[in-house]
Amino acid sequence: GTYYFWVRAGNGCMPGDFAGPLSPGAIAGLAGAPEIAPGFTTGVLGVKTPGELGAATATQAGQTKTFNWWWLLVLGVAVGVVAAFLVTSATSPQYEAVTKIVVQGGVTPGIPSLSDIEASRRLSQNYSDLIETRPILEEVIRSLNLSYAVGQLAHNITVTSPRSLIEIKVTDTNPQLAADIANATAQIFIADFRDKQFLQIAQFQSSLAQYGITQDPSIVAAQAATMSALRVAEPAVAPTSPSSPRTRLNILVAAGVGLL
Repeated sequence: GTYYFWVRAGNGCMPGDFAGPLSPGAIAGLAGAPEIAPGFTTGVLGVKTPGELGAATATQAGQTKTFNWWWLLVLGVAVGVVAAFLVTSATSPQYEAVTKIVVQGGVTPGIPSLSDIEASRRLSQNYSDLIETRPILEEVIRSLNLSYAVGQLAHNITVTSPRSLIEIKVTDTNPQLAADIANATAQIFIADFRDKQFLQIAQFQSSLAQYGITQDPSIVAAQAATMSALRVAEPAVAPTSPSSPRTRLNILVAAGVGLL
């Protein structure tokens, strides 16, 4: 029998239209045409069937898409890390120094009672508000000859009162100055507190003298309580490492954001 073929040309990208039907004799009978075209084998339709070609194309597309996603992830992480490093490098390092003041609110000799501890806790909260008042900060500026305004100094000082302690934390670009400000603030506040307390005691003693009372044990007790009411438990020292910016943390956070 005679077999007929539908034939189309292809260059691996866009195949042409089918032509035919043609018999082997018609193809071989063309002027100058070889019996078998170069690159083809008798009886073979092609290197790959249409189904195989479709599967290969889908695999290549998936690989290309995966590569594009990885490239975007790497690019996002790189941009975030570089941006975080540049911003952190341009930020002036800040140093924190802390002075701790212990508050003794009771008058019971020996071991403090529960009421003494509670009184100390309440007083530490009240005294904390007084430390950041204008007269105290102005005296700190004057004593250290600072170029800061009162508002700027107040912004650099944070006062907290955990239990019966008062913590004065100062932030500054100069580590030694941060420690000096924290210690000076504590000392000036304690001195101011004692001056005011002794003034009240003196006024009370003067009132008693008008009635001929010159020796009152309560005066001595009040003076002793004033001296022990506040004292520096731990002076500030110049920090050796900045508290901010945290370069490593910022870079890690930026890398995590870049992954998103």
